[in-house]
Amino acid sequence: MPHRLTTCDGVRARLELLRTRASTPLPAESVPGHFRRAAVLLLVGCHDGSPTLVLTERSSRMRAHAGEIALPGGRIEPGETPEQGAVREATEEVGVVPSSVEILGRLDEAWSKARNHVVPVVGWYDADLTRLFPASEEVARVFLVALDEIADRSRHRIEVAVLDGVTYENDVVDTDACRIYGLTADLVLDLVAWLEGLERGRIPIRLAELQRSLGST
Repeated sequence: MPHRLTTCDGVRARLELLRTRASTPLPAESVPGHFRRAAVLLLVGCHDGSPTLVLTERSSRMRAHAGEIALPGGRIEPGETPEQGAVREATEEVGVVPSSVEILGRLDEAWSKARNHVVPVVGWYDADLTRLFPASEEVARVFLVALDEIADRSRHRIEVAVLDGVTYENDVVDTDACRIYGLTADLVLDLVAWLEGLERGRIPIRLAELQRSLGST
């Protein structure tokens, strides 16, 4: 990651430019009607002088994605925008102060194997990240991971997995605190790419994997 993006001011300035970037959606005709609309919040703030991302570990009691590393988020309720849903879920899950969240934009849409159509929302947190905590029984732990650690390419790898007869190539990011895997890693790497001035262009791959997944059901 370029040096200027290892500073909180540099990262925030770059994220501000997301306001002018149009998120690429998944084509409506490609997503089954029974998929739930959901939003996740890629919440970045300053911790110990470094730009830092908020991640959670889902409870082992959850029916879907139990024990996995995740971004705060969940279902978009009727009448909500994805931004409103993402902030509400983050408030319920990790105790964010909504007035301290500045929404900066969206990344490209995705889908989850739990049959969610996911809108990734990016925000900056102006309050103390260390005050975030597991505020819901859905969350076992909260992790604060420095973005320069996530951006370290020596920590990136691809892991091949087979689920219901479909082969997936899952992104993995091994941080000191946790192993970021699958959809969460995919979205986090989209964020890192934007900070580095790049575009991953993952929509075609996500659509191809979605079609393979639907073909197996």
